[in-house]
Amino acid sequence: MNDDQMQLTRIEQLLQDNLEATREVNELVRDLRRWGRLGFWFRIVIWAAVIILPLLLLRPILQTLIPAAGTGGAGSGFFGFPSQSDIEEALDSYQGGTQ
Repeated sequence: MNDDQMQLTRIEQLLQDNLEATREVNELVRDLRRWGRLGFWFRIVIWAAVIILPLLLLRPILQTLIPAAGTGGAGSGFFGFPSQSDIEEALDSYQGGTQ
């Protein structure tokens, strides 16, 4: 082999190595993006649980401690929001008062 052919084979080998390294880096970047997305959704679920679970667990305790907490001035629905019957009663009283 002459010197030019040796340089060409060396360049071809370096290009193959570069292509292989590029493919490996591309695979690593895709894995990082995938795990990043999964981590994002996992954090959303965890924070939702951290915020919602105490509310769900404390409501029965508060209702036993404060009897008016479930039926007081707030609605009797979930988390103190008005239930459908509360809304219907309010509408009936409003319509009855305007006739």
